[in-house]
Amino acid sequence: MIAVTILIGLIGLGIIIFIHELGHFIGAKACGIQVDTFSLGWGKKLVGFRRGETEYRLALFPLGGYCKMKGEMLRANIDKDEMERMRHEEGSYLAAPPWKRIIVVIAGPLANVVFAVLVLSFLWWVGFSTYSWPNRIIVATDYLPAAEAEVPSVAAGFESGDRIVAMNGVPVESFWDITEMILTNGAAPILCVVERETEAGIQTVRITVTPEIDEESRQPVIGIHSWIEPVVGSVAPDSAAYGAGLKEGDRIVRAGSQSIRHTVDFQEAVAEGGSALDLEVQRGGEALFVSLSLGEAAGDISDQGISWQYGEYRSPRLGFFGSVERGALQSFELVGLTLQGIGQLLRFRFKGLEVAGPIRMTQIMGEAATAGFSFGVDVGFVSFLRILGFISIAIALAQLLPIPILDGGQIVLNIVESIRRKPLAPKFIYGFQIVGFFLILAILVTTIMSDILSFIR
Repeated sequence: MIAVTILIGLIGLGIIIFIHELGHFIGAKACGIQVDTFSLGWGKKLVGFRRGETEYRLALFPLGGYCKMKGEMLRANIDKDEMERMRHEEGSYLAAPPWKRIIVVIAGPLANVVFAVLVLSFLWWVGFSTYSWPNRIIVATDYLPAAEAEVPSVAAGFESGDRIVAMNGVPVESFWDITEMILTNGAAPILCVVERETEAGIQTVRITVTPEIDEESRQPVIGIHSWIEPVVGSVAPDSAAYGAGLKEGDRIVRAGSQSIRHTVDFQEAVAEGGSALDLEVQRGGEALFVSLSLGEAAGDISDQGISWQYGEYRSPRLGFFGSVERGALQSFELVGLTLQGIGQLLRFRFKGLEVAGPIRMTQIMGEAATAGFSFGVDVGFVSFLRILGFISIAIALAQLLPIPILDGGQIVLNIVESIRRKPLAPKFIYGFQIVGFFLILAILVTTIMSDILSFIR
């Protein structure tokens, strides 16, 4: 399973890199710049062929790639005469005016963004299934006894048991929809349409809630938890739940002396249950009584071997224009979230922020796909494409940072040359690239260390 996860992740990262370098390639061809080598991967060439002026190759290490243009890279010992020759050589990168070079550089990140829009639009066009908890909620004061009444959900007037059916005019069916709306909305007020059970029947109320930014995660929150029905979805082999005889579909109605309405009630019962907990379970219309041995795992539901039953929610199949609109909107929402993370880094606010390097990105894509495949091939494929679009946007924006050797750094060089209206000195450009190389090396080492620490945690 680990090998499959890694393989899927590598394929995903390879696709993203291929799209990025393809953008540079198309930009160079469109601007009349000669491409010497178009490679997927770094290191020793495995296979390749030449067509026209360009050699196309697959290299040994698939975690990178490049599009090498004529006259693009400089050497330390290049002199002014050779530089001048390169600036007048037909098809050379340096012979192109700065505005054309900027187009070539921007084409890479732009290709990643366009790819994300196309992928997400495709998913909305064909429709997809998601597995999530329902849109019924529990407010923070019910599952966090120390929570204050000023928690956004409580202050706004939410009550446990409420069903959020729409947010800012957009229908929501699952807790996944609710979470996505809160994350993409930021700290702006959200108008919610809520269905509430009363003695007189279902009452519809409208509640406006303003999220607050959590100090640790730096993400908007309103202080709610999903109301998860205490129905067993699966039982881990050799776990306490397995030993007690619990099975898929069992509904836990009582734990000890406490009636169980939702999984938060069950969590509280486990936390106070001591070494064993007597359960009343409904199975096929019959009541069963079992004993759950907690042992050293008392208080931690994650060690009981119980996974709760998910609900399946099917997205609507949008038409061509509707799917493109939804895919573009979702992509630009992701752009905003990525920029928030980059801004947090630039302000040195690292608390609650986890930086993912190439290893972690590979793992994220692989795990998302394999977790989806556990629900079915179609769900795995959708999960893979979604995370592919998300990471494609993240890489595009990271490449636009004004760091030497990245696309953003090259844009800065060409803008400076346009303002000066004369070429930059060869040694300055080479030094700029060397600084960028070591800076990227430092970032790469840092992110890999972050990946390793993530695995350890």
